[in-house]
Amino acid sequence: MNVRREFDGESVDRQVIPLVNLAWRAHGPGTGYGWSGDATTLRDMLAIHMERTEFMQAVVSEEVERLSGTPAISNATIRAFNVRALDSTLLLKALEQYVLSLTFFQSTYDLVMAGQASFTPAQQRGRDLFYRIPDPQGSVRGAACIQCHNGPNFSNYEYANNGLEDADHQGDRGRRFQTNDPQDAGRFLVPSLRQVAETGPFMHDGRFASLRDVVKHYNSGVRSGALVEGDLMRFYAQAGGLGLTDQEIDDIVAFLYTLTIPTPIE
Repeated sequence: MNVRREFDGESVDRQVIPLVNLAWRAHGPGTGYGWSGDATTLRDMLAIHMERTEFMQAVVSEEVERLSGTPAISNATIRAFNVRALDSTLLLKALEQYVLSLTFFQSTYDLVMAGQASFTPAQQRGRDLFYRIPDPQGSVRGAACIQCHNGPNFSNYEYANNGLEDADHQGDRGRRFQTNDPQDAGRFLVPSLRQVAETGPFMHDGRFASLRDVVKHYNSGVRSGALVEGDLMRFYAQAGGLGLTDQEIDDIVAFLYTLTIPTPIE
């Protein structure tokens, strides 16, 4: 399935990647940014995303020229960098610092962990399923989301093939674009689940409109194949899915909403 979306009249196949809590992500050589790791630094990723058709279709140098004539920007450049002339390096540095300020750690989940709130029964059931590794015999029910979405940001920040395509993966090649390794076909960055309720549509190509659709994919939609990540996911893909009930799917979605702080659009 190769999903195509419209952006400014153009047909595109990538969704904007979430930019949440990147200040707490490990940085350094080999880290990689973007769905397929096509940038080696956050600053590079911002430049690439500004210029790619599916995002802004802008030219950094042209944006510098446009912004340089704005008094507010000129004054901000002096305050921030002690120079009067904005250039591409300073523009990307400023954008990088802004993105690093996008931190979210006061969600319902955080308040519960701090002992200042409590989960509803549905949220608690969803949390249990999110963390629990299911038993292949079916005696222990769970969704094993924690295998990839772990740590304080609910991501291991690795690249994974989560069974969106069939075994030979004729869709977006993902991480293979950068490594040229056939084993990386269909691998994309595992995004943070912080603010997940406000970062839809979901997956690298925006194919799922709702969180319920996402959970349903992992429950019964994972395509079987050698490139699918992890023995457990491959096992359940071959077995027809996790077998979660509609109520259990709703409970997991309820838990995912606890990771989001509603943010008004200004």
